[in-house]
Amino acid sequence: MLKNNGHGWALFTLEDFVGHPSYIDATPIILLDTFIEYYENGHGVGVFDEEGSTFILVLIEYEANVIHRLDKNILYSIDSDVDDLAKEAYNDIAEHIEEWAKWDIFEELDSDEWEKEYKKNMDLLNDKLKKLKVYIDKN
Repeated sequence: MLKNNGHGWALFTLEDFVGHPSYIDATPIILLDTFIEYYENGHGVGVFDEEGSTFILVLIEYEANVIHRLDKNILYSIDSDVDDLAKEAYNDIAEHIEEWAKWDIFEELDSDEWEKEYKKNMDLLNDKLKKLKVYIDKN
């Protein structure tokens, strides 16, 4: 579902939909928050910037959809089970957490600032992953 392509770009693949979110947004955090919101409220929405277009992941009542906003909106209905998608998102981020913690940190920062940002990102990702894991294990 989510792969870090480096240089501030990610690859988001969900069945027939392929998106390329950029570092403008905290893509892994948005994705984790979308699933957490789904489990807590029965719906979750994540908006991802592609620098020129946007796609929106919508999770409602055991159903997932992606709206790709280009010149016109294109709707992708996702057949996969939302619980399986949550596991996939969890694994894609957890298995590469160090890469994701570095994803939106730039070399221009001095080493102390870089380490501080890295630790902050790592802590945030770990917190979100732990929270999502509780919901995944219940389902």
